[in-house]
Amino acid sequence: MKLDVEEWRLACQALAGVPVRDELWLDDVLERVGPSGSFLGERSTRVNARTGEWLLSDFGLYGGHDAWRAAGSPSTLDYAHRKVGEILEAHRPLPFDDDAAAALADLQQRAEVAT
Repeated sequence: MKLDVEEWRLACQALAGVPVRDELWLDDVLERVGPSGSFLGERSTRVNARTGEWLLSDFGLYGGHDAWRAAGSPSTLDYAHRKVGEILEAHRPLPFDDDAAAALADLQQRAEVAT
């Protein structure tokens, strides 16, 4: 289910499309950095990353091959297991109201009698 949620978030971002506004055209940055340069140090990259223009997933490992190997070469399923573990560990269920608690107690009593 965690993998489905992540795919859904990515699909929603893709459906939203690429925003097009005059201030988003980065001709000067493209000229300075070049077609194979790194945009990571550019102010425009930081601004767009922090203002929600891009979906930055918290799922997976971001870095090079060496970082992936140093982390033990985790698979996508490993990340899903870890994220689900974090969610379950942090989850604090709401208490049942009196009616729900009474209904559950009744069900439990009937189950015990039936066994």
